Parts: sequence; structure tokens; C-alpha cells
Amino acid sequence: MITRPMEQKHLRRRDEPPISGEEPPHHQLLIIRPSALFIAHEDGFSAKFSLLKAYESPLPTETFLQEQAQSAAAVLCFAGSPITADLLRQLPSLGLVATSGTGVNHIDLAACRQRGIVVTNTADYAVGLLIDVMRKITAADGFVRRGLWPLTAEYPLGFKVGGKRVGIVGLGNIGSKDTRHMINTEVMAALGKKGVIVNIARGAIIDEKAMVEHLVARTIAGAALDVFENEPRVPTELFGLDNLVLSPHRGAFTKEAFFDAFQIVTMNIEAFFSNNPLISLVDTAN
Repeated sequence: MITRPMEQKHLRRRDEPPISGEEPPHHQLLIIRPSALFIAHEDGFSAKFSLLKAYESPLPTETFLQEQAQSAAAVLCFAGSPITADLLRQLPSLGLVATSGTGVNHIDLAACRQRGIVVTNTADYAVGLLIDVMRKITAADGFVRRGLWPLTAEYPLGFKVGGKRVGIVGLGNIGSKDTRHMINTEVMAALGKKGVIVNIARGAIIDEKAMVEHLVARTIAGAALDVFENEPRVPTELFGLDNLVLSPHRGAFTKEAFFDAFQIVTMNIEAFFSNNPLISLVDTAN
């Protein structure tokens, strides 16, 4: 593991207690771009760590890293702030990559493993999406807003949720390459005209092109999607469909979930600086 060099003449280990009368060290935490979790709990992070905010600097990111982040031992990232092999080469003291979500497909795990850098990460939304698409709640909202209710009583019937057979794919950690396009045209054909797809995991699990074709042809009843294969870009063919509910990757966006994630992230970072076991270590070999 690569540790952060310290400027003091006496080089203490991360787990060595401060000298009597000395303030405990505030370890540096690099933030290249702020995640929603960081924005919600910035005060909490700043109370625990010395924050290096690349996004607030007038310097280009590469220059900021070269001039002000060479001693940073930990970085907090998210899906919108990818950790690439090139970025890792610019951070010679980095020992920990902490991501604010569960997925790690925005992190070059092989490069982290080669450099001795460890990586850490963190149901009701799915049920809400399922009810929405089957009972056509969002579609009904649009029906009223467009002023169609006084003009016609014809509105397509939805489906009752109770009594339906539900298949759950993926109760483990997300991000395996083996699951790419697992939900393909064969699966959709098997679902049939009464079948509904709900995705709150990762967009690449579904063959998005095939799903668009099935939704347009109405060979499946509908879909409720919180994630997309190339987000934030969403296939434009989906926008005009009324058998579809779209959500901008917000399945974990609750105050309670953010607080839980904040605790997990900070405990991981503090454990790293104390040379203690990390509570949610990612297997970078897989």
C-alpha cells in the first residue's frame, strides 16, 4: 500500500498517536468533483478531513493535481468522477479510492491493484417504479396535464400488482461483466405482452436497443428504468412512450440512505488512515 509522505521531520505512521498537546492530524481527502453525497454531508467530511477540492480551483485539474495533491492519500469519487489509470499516475501518494455508491464500474480496478491502492464502496424505489408502470401513474399524470381528461374518457387500463409473479435478478454486488445484456431479446420475448421490466441496478444489464424495440412494438407491457446504458444519455425513442417510467438514477436518493453512505465512507477512510481493516473492501481482482 502506498502511503502519504509527511512533511514533518519526525515521520509518524498513520496509526501513531499525536504527540501530547498536539492536535490530531487532519488527513487529506481529495475531491475532484463533488458527488450528491458529498454535497449533502460536506460539513461532516470537512470536520473529519482536510479537503482538497479540485473543482473549486481555477487551475486545470491536471495542474491542480500536480501542484496541490501530490501528498493526497485518499480520494472520494462517484460515477460522474471516474478514476482512470492516467489519473492514478498523477497521484503518487494515493492509497485509497473511496466511492460514494455501490457500483465500481467508474474505477480502473486493475490499475488500482497494480499500484497497491485499495478500493471501498457502499428497495423501496424498485417497488414504487413497479407500481407506477403497472398502474400507469406517471402516464395518467401526463394525461391530465395535457388537458385530455375533459376530451375523452378513454384511457388504457393498467395491471394490478398483487398476484403477479416477480423475478429478481441480482441480489449480490453489482458490476460483473458477466451480467452485461443479461436481459436480452430472448428474455423479453419470454416476458411477453404482460411482462414489465424494472431496472435500478446498472443500465448495461439490459440490451437497451432490444428493449426499445420491444417497448415500441409493445411486445412487452412496459418498463420502469432508473439507470441507462450510456447515462445520462437516454435513447430519444423512449421519450414519447406511455408504457414507460424514466428516473435519473435516483434510487438511493433519500436522506437516510445518504447518511448511511456518509457513515460507511467516513468509517472506511478513517480505518484506512488508522491502518485498521476496511469495512467494505472491493475485490479489485474481479
